[in-house]
Amino acid sequence: MTSTMRNALRRIIWIQLLWPLLLVNNAIGQNCQKPFAQTPQEVSTTSAQLQWSSALDSFDIEFRQQGDTAQYVIAYGDSYLWTGLKPATKYQYRVRAICENDVSPWSNVRHFSTHINNPSDCLINLPINYYTSSCLTTNRYYIDVDEVDGQSLGVDVRLKEVKLLIKHDYLHDLTIWLHAPTGERILLLKNLGYEYDNFGNPYDTSCVQTTVLVDDLCVPMASEFIATANGTTNYVGRYRPIEPLYLLNNLGTNPNGTWWLEICDQHAPNVGTLEQVELVFDPMDCAVPASVAVSNTGGDFVEVNWTQSMTSDSLYIEYADFDFTPGQNNEPGQGNLMAISGMLSQAVLTDLQSSTQYYAYMRSRCGDDFSDNICFSFNTTCANATIISNFDDHTTCAPICNATCPIDGIWHNLSEDENEWIIRTGKTPSFSTGPKNDVSLTGNYIYTETSQCPAGITGGLQSNCLFIGEDIAEQCAFSFQRHMKGSKMGILRLLVYDLSENTWDTIWTQSGNQGKQWEQYYVDLIDYKGKTVQLRFEGVSGGSSSDMALDELILYGNIQDLGPATVFFRDEDGDGFGHPTISTTSCGNNPPNGFVSNNMDCDDSNLIVNPMVDE
Repeated sequence: MTSTMRNALRRIIWIQLLWPLLLVNNAIGQNCQKPFAQTPQEVSTTSAQLQWSSALDSFDIEFRQQGDTAQYVIAYGDSYLWTGLKPATKYQYRVRAICENDVSPWSNVRHFSTHINNPSDCLINLPINYYTSSCLTTNRYYIDVDEVDGQSLGVDVRLKEVKLLIKHDYLHDLTIWLHAPTGERILLLKNLGYEYDNFGNPYDTSCVQTTVLVDDLCVPMASEFIATANGTTNYVGRYRPIEPLYLLNNLGTNPNGTWWLEICDQHAPNVGTLEQVELVFDPMDCAVPASVAVSNTGGDFVEVNWTQSMTSDSLYIEYADFDFTPGQNNEPGQGNLMAISGMLSQAVLTDLQSSTQYYAYMRSRCGDDFSDNICFSFNTTCANATIISNFDDHTTCAPICNATCPIDGIWHNLSEDENEWIIRTGKTPSFSTGPKNDVSLTGNYIYTETSQCPAGITGGLQSNCLFIGEDIAEQCAFSFQRHMKGSKMGILRLLVYDLSENTWDTIWTQSGNQGKQWEQYYVDLIDYKGKTVQLRFEGVSGGSSSDMALDELILYGNIQDLGPATVFFRDEDGDGFGHPTISTTSCGNNPPNGFVSNNMDCDDSNLIVNPMVDE
């Protein structure tokens, strides 16, 4: 036996004799320098390499699962492999040095969590902590993937789905990324939901009701959930993430390894837990078409783009103007089937019906093998756009509630209302309301600024007089893009003035928060064919967070701009003389009720004060 071994044995015997004292007395060890516990390395689902720094060589380790009784072990050197751990579990440890006849004080305490199995257990209850609002420090949940059949992402295997179950007091605080083993990451979800919303249903003890993120253009973006919630506050079902999964499927790297979920909680008062996570992989004997996108849509055609596959020699697009069951392999289903060379990354579908929603499926062929179908949908536009108003040629106005903003052309602000439609480019100055850009991302739009203004005020945007031709198309006369994001969003409505009836009728209306996306709507004017009309948008404020916006106001087919309507002035006192400045417009020569054709009254509130009465 060497002298080193004899000295170590003496220290072990000495520790065993004094063990009860050491456990309760931390005041000793003033001449025995305490070590520094480091972050564990090589953490897996069942083990962790504990590490510390010290010039000494014998140590006493105290380790425990958080909330459980401590265990102790004596180790030599500067590390110790702790085995037999539970997956997705929080642990802590500390260490002290064993000197000749003494022990040091305990080191700092290190906390860590073991990695998560894939799939994880149900209801693992891992806390989501707040660190900084800027997300410089975040929560990381490591997922060990080790049983995937395949060696190369995007070649012989793909990440098909990400399943999440997250409980949180205020879901809007969370930003969530997924990292591949090589470090690349995609943004999955950000600032969605509000108080007591959850990703999945955390009260389902079977963990079946989860949020499933997929690259499927026929399911909604998670950000569209607010408008389609159907009375529930849990994101249960299939959604598209902010950044598509195929960005990780293009890496060509081994899927087996340590992935990690990164979660930033941006506000301290609210708390939450990660309850389950699963990464679902799928073999790719024949790769599905990736990054399918629709662009350059017209009245009778649409352009489809995708990323060219390394494995396919041809592709099939099947489409129809109704929801249908697609075919398999090279056999058609109920739709129109189009075969395309695998060398291409673009196709144009023609002879389509205008203003129609189409459903489409796409699949790859690789020799004798075929991929699954991938779904997408699109809408053709109305044909023969004749008058387009996008406000890009206008000068922007000051973003102040009820500030004067001249709008020329077919549309103009009403003078007798309480708010103005303001021409704007880029984001509105208000927080958490209004768009970030116009529809084209580079031009102007119009919106109602509601900061510093009371709820309930109305801003009117009115058209010139319009003649609606007899041959106007049904559901394809007028379209517009609207944006209605804001927690106190008010009401947007569209009215039509029928000159023959001398009435304003509401033909479209929407209220409440509709999410952060622009949406296009088509309006049917078939009931007004052969008539002269005016259109008017009214935006009713719901409070300081209700900036609503309009863009791309388009008239189609045989609709003629007859020019500005006649100006009439308010006659409040009924003396036949109108107010000098308060006016409205109307098609034809007959003024609306309460208005006259002159503005000669110097006191419109007093019947006996007018130009015909001597003063």
